[in-house]
Amino acid sequence: MDQKLAITGIILLVVATIVLAAPKPRPPEGKSFYLTTTQHDGLNAPFACAAGYHMANIYEILDPTGLRYDMSFGATADDSGSGPPGSDDFSGWVRGGRNVTANPSPHQFEHSCQAYQSSDSELLGSQVFLSSVVAPWGYRERQCNLTFPVWCVSD
Repeated sequence: MDQKLAITGIILLVVATIVLAAPKPRPPEGKSFYLTTTQHDGLNAPFACAAGYHMANIYEILDPTGLRYDMSFGATADDSGSGPPGSDDFSGWVRGGRNVTANPSPHQFEHSCQAYQSSDSELLGSQVFLSSVVAPWGYRERQCNLTFPVWCVSD
């Protein structure tokens, strides 16, 4: 019985050593994104991001589960933890990846402050915010002369 107990103890010690020595998962590498803490109108939105980042196209950040939120630059909420803030209080300008048209249709991302080259109050731009896990991005349009944060993604 003592011999079985000793062998069991040795086996547990070996297993514990292997588990503790196993490589730890690392945070995701690659693309990161953030929402600026500063406010910008449509004309200045493309220049809002820190070096190494650019104004995000919605398709670059569409699935945030594969991205790392850069809290060193980004806005946070009281309960953000290590991730982005998730409410419509934290909306920001985003590119829609569409051509500029004189009369945009009512489809999402048709409005872009003339490709974010205008702060005209008669024009609209696209904004998104993280809203839920099921369909993470909420969408709305705002006048280009108003100031809001900007979604940025790493180059």
